[in-house]
Order: sequence, then C-alpha cells, then structure tokens
Amino acid sequence: MDFDEKAKGWDTLDRALRAVAIAGELEKAIAGETYHKALEFGCGTGLVSFNLQHLLREITLVDSSAEMIRVLKTKIQDSRIHNMAAYKLDIVKGEPLPGRYDLIYMSMALHHIFDTGNLLRTLSGNMEPDGLICIVDLLEMENDFHKSEPDFVGHNGFNPEHLKILLKGAGFLDIEYKTIYEGTKKTEEGEFPYSLFLMTAKKEE
Repeated sequence: MDFDEKAKGWDTLDRALRAVAIAGELEKAIAGETYHKALEFGCGTGLVSFNLQHLLREITLVDSSAEMIRVLKTKIQDSRIHNMAAYKLDIVKGEPLPGRYDLIYMSMALHHIFDTGNLLRTLSGNMEPDGLICIVDLLEMENDFHKSEPDFVGHNGFNPEHLKILLKGAGFLDIEYKTIYEGTKKTEEGEFPYSLFLMTAKKEE
C-alpha cells in the first residue's frame, strides 16, 4: 500500500469523522490520568492526535511514510501547535524512537504490521513502567478490508483474544477491550461493514 501516494488526499470527511469518534474513546481511556510524553504510532496525517493535543503535554508522532509526515508537519505549522512533533521513522525496520513514553496509542495501524508481536515488544521497550498502550483496530472479518491492494501483507483484522496473548508476551498487564465503532467501507465492488475495537493495557512496573 503506497501511503506516500495517498497522503495528499488522506484527510477525507469520513476519516476525519472517524478520527473524532476514536479520539473520544481514547479520551475516556486516559481520563483521570496525566500523561507527560505520548507517542502515536502510524500517525498518518495526525487526524487522531489533532483531537487529543489539548489533553496531552507532549505528543511524538511517527510514520514510515515521508509524504504523510510532510503533510502532517505542514498542518502542525499552519495550526501553530507547539506540543506535537512529527518524525519519519520505520521502527519495524529497526529505526530507533526518539524517547520513552508513558502513553502510546495507534489507530488502524497495527493491522498493517506483519510481525505484530515484534512491534509490540519494541514499543514496550520504549515505555515507562505502568505506562498505557491503546490500540484501535479492525475486528477480524470475513470481507477482505484491503482486497483492492494486492501488495498488502498485514492482517484482515484481529481476534482480540489472540492480540491479548501477544500483549502479555510483550510485557503488558490489565488488558481490556471493547468494540467502539461501526463503519462501512466503500469499494468498487460495493460496500461492506467493519467494526473497530479499543484495547488498552498497562506496561509491567
């Protein structure tokens, strides 16, 4: 999937509205806590973080797509936001993150990663003890969400119980999940429904 090619037209109304809904659920998940350093993995153009930046002291946003990050940096500059910093990084290929974090969140990013367990272990290694990870992604489905993209090598959603096992193996505890969003994807072959879950977990102390 060529995210560089899609970056300029990424901020559609549907994605923007979905990001508002996802951010609202993330806000509930972090309510009552103060997080000093947050990381959004697979941030794209930052749609979710723009809805959370007023709640968090400092947000680092990373994505492997140079064009997504270029668009995001322009948005940050145009909006005169000072607590968000964007980096083109491919941590799946071993590029190091620029810090340690007490909150990590991602939205519709994890299913693009083939070796999910390895990524979760990498993120865990960059988290402060008792830090919170929040994963928003697709529930396992019959329809192929990326059928129109023959080069896609990720996952067609997740079974949350299987993902819980991977999180435990990466050093996370107190794992909870719930379905938070119902949407419809439009394709050339028609429309099909999909569901998103939110899974939260705490890094071992």
